[in-house]
Amino acid sequence: MNNNVTLYTHALSPYGLKVFWALIHKRIPFDMVCVSPPEFPELSFTGQTVVPVLKVAEEWRLDSTPLIHWLDEIYTDISLTDHSSDRYECVEALDNWVTETLIPVFFRHLIDGENFWNWIITGIKLASTMNKTTAKVPKWMYLFWGYALRRAEFLTKSAAKVNHYPSLATMNSAVIGQLEKHIGDGPFMGGHERLTIADISTYAQIYACAAPSLPGTPDFLNSTKIRDWVARVESERVGFNFQPIYPGAPEFIALDTSQTR
Repeated sequence: MNNNVTLYTHALSPYGLKVFWALIHKRIPFDMVCVSPPEFPELSFTGQTVVPVLKVAEEWRLDSTPLIHWLDEIYTDISLTDHSSDRYECVEALDNWVTETLIPVFFRHLIDGENFWNWIITGIKLASTMNKTTAKVPKWMYLFWGYALRRAEFLTKSAAKVNHYPSLATMNSAVIGQLEKHIGDGPFMGGHERLTIADISTYAQIYACAAPSLPGTPDFLNSTKIRDWVARVESERVGFNFQPIYPGAPEFIALDTSQTR
């Protein structure tokens, strides 16, 4: 089925990444329009300045988790939100953990200058990514990108959810331990036998840290349990061709594709 699916987002939106990877893992061909903040002229048809926006045929909707539920209603071959499972409440709780903990951890790294040079390098890399995808960021602004992010109220409010950790290192260690616990005996999040929205949400944030090699962010792939889980998630999409959301980024961050042929 092809209903002319278009995803409107930008490369730095964790919620846009979530929908991006859901489309990939559901093996749905789609177009992606990288919008240009802060005016978002590409979203004029919605009257909104919020991403992600997903358009299927002539209908468009907002909000990452409801969007994935919507996709499952239309494209039923691969379900990420199977409510018939007696463990689906666990999946919803894990998806909420990503929103309330994992994404705030990522945001805190963007605005916390505890390690000044890591913060500056992260800002430069993110500004460069935006420059290559949508908004044309003047190169002189790269050094000041971190300061610009600090002025984003949405980021600061979200990052405040993990401010109880006294340092970035303590926070990183804690969130890695939490993720290992959530994977449990696997093979997928919450002990599920197949991929769910919880895996997609979590993977999207790990990829956002690992693919551009953001310094100081949690080294998830240094954990054998997490790395093996990431490889299992990536093996689910082998054979589906797509353009990486970050220019020049790897398709896989843990999977050894020589073992899949």
